[in-house]
This record gives sequence, structure tokens and C-alpha cells, in this order.
Amino acid sequence: MPNDTLRTPTAARGRRLLRRNRYTAVPVRRTVSADPTRTCVSVLYRQTAASRNKWFDAWIRRNENDANNAETVMIQGFLHPNDCGQQQVLVEVWHKMIPNEALGPSFDFHILKMRAWIPAPYGSGLYAAPSPTCTIQSFLGNQRTPEWTRLSRPVRFRQDRGQMAILFNQVAYTPVYEDSLLYRGFLLDWAKLASVGTWVEDQALFAGRESQDTFPTRVKDMQFEFI
Repeated sequence: MPNDTLRTPTAARGRRLLRRNRYTAVPVRRTVSADPTRTCVSVLYRQTAASRNKWFDAWIRRNENDANNAETVMIQGFLHPNDCGQQQVLVEVWHKMIPNEALGPSFDFHILKMRAWIPAPYGSGLYAAPSPTCTIQSFLGNQRTPEWTRLSRPVRFRQDRGQMAILFNQVAYTPVYEDSLLYRGFLLDWAKLASVGTWVEDQALFAGRESQDTFPTRVKDMQFEFI
């Protein structure tokens, strides 16, 4: 019977740790560190449009190379929900431009879109739970455009699940979804689902909502390659 603990000290950040053998060690989670207090997404949509553009530019810039971290992804350059830790979601953002053929480029309309997936438990044989696609920011014209308007392809990266639950909740109450209460409900349901088991689960914006979504799901998201 293998020893429960091998007496081999390992130095890590000034502490001495005991290296556990492979029979009893907890599997290393394929994840990146997340600080749930680093950004204040709960007040993002109370800020000016210019401030939100700067926030989204910095957010994308900070995370755009996440898929290239060979130590935390199964296939370098490609992120899958299974690359996420259980306290993370996989996020995809992309830019869409609607040209104004009547008035010209000065009135082109730029939209920043987002969707996300909650990873299924490892080895469950089930599938990640996809969010509805939503609009998180927009910009009119082609002068002094934010960086996100120059995205040439979708960008995928991992984020703290609690943070994204808050972000989807906030997005649901933006003017974009004022006239679509049904779609707002879809966004709020997914946000509630994402909050379960996280640091935001007991916050008032989630505690009182009964989600109609279930998780894990047995249905493949056919819009995602290789899922």
C-alpha cells in the first residue's frame, strides 16, 4: 500500500510543502488564478460609455493570450470548456460591424458580443452549459474607436465564474434588453446558474431568483467546435 505522504519538502513562496504521491494527491486544476475583487463589474454599467470602452479594451488585452498558455490548456492556441477550473467559465468575445450604406462610415455601428460556457464536472460525460449570446457594448462611427472595434476574430479566455455571473446579470438590465423581457430572462437564468457554488451565490441579485436552467446539460452546443 503506497505511503500517504512522501517526506520530500518542496519550496514554494517561502513555505515548505510535502509532496504527495499520485495516489492521494488532488488533481491539478487546469486553470488560471482569478481575483474576484480585481475588477468591479457590478458598477460597470453605471459608468460612462467611454469608461466602459476603456474597461473592455483592457479586459480583452489582459486575457487575449490565455489560449497560448501551454501549461493550462490541452491544445495550445485553442481553449475548450474542459480547460477551465470548476470556478471558471470560458468566455468568447467578438466584434460585429453594421455598415450604414445610406449615411456612410461615420455612422457605422460597432457591437461587442459575448457568450460563455460553464464547464461540466470532469469525467461526467456531460456538456458545458452555454450562455445566450449578448451585446455588452456598442459604438457609433469610425472616429476615435475603442480597441475592441479592431478585433479581427473571436477571442476566448477563462474568467472567474462569479465575476461573469455578475457581468451577465448587469448586461441583462442594459437598454439593449429593455424591450425583450424574455431574452433578459434567459440572461438572468444563466447568470443565476453560473453563480451557484461561487462567492456571489448568496448575493441579493442572485439569491431571490429561481432559474429555469439546469446543469450539467446533456445537449451539445453545436456552435462550438469539438465540444
